Amino acid sequence: MSWREQLFPNPRRRLPFARGWNIIFRSLHIVCFSLLLGGHYFDIEPRRLLPILLATIFTGALIMAVELYPGFQWLFMGSGLSVIAKLVLLCFVPFYWEKRGVPILITVALIAAVSSHMPSWFRHYSVLERRIISDD
Repeated sequence: MSWREQLFPNPRRRLPFARGWNIIFRSLHIVCFSLLLGGHYFDIEPRRLLPILLATIFTGALIMAVELYPGFQWLFMGSGLSVIAKLVLLCFVPFYWEKRGVPILITVALIAAVSSHMPSWFRHYSVLERRIISDD
């Protein structure tokens, strides 16, 4: 099996209980990110925020793993592209740590809120394949 068939299987792989895992990991991720944003906003010392930052990264990675398991098509869909945009913005936070990066974190939160409520035709549209990707 080629690398392309491994990364972009047709039909897409199915992860048992994927919706349940997604809900659990996303809920934990929202709590962690909220604490991180609040910690930056209220000027909590960095050493106290580090475990929250790591938990936010870890839960985000778990969400991505659930999304990527069926195939890497997700990276090229509206939902995956919004995650990439958030990751790019988050890469700037360490450079603005002293200024607390609050505007960046708020922007990330806004992108998350908008992207999670986008119409499904936009969330599932693939810029790579120029069509809506469905699991049907």
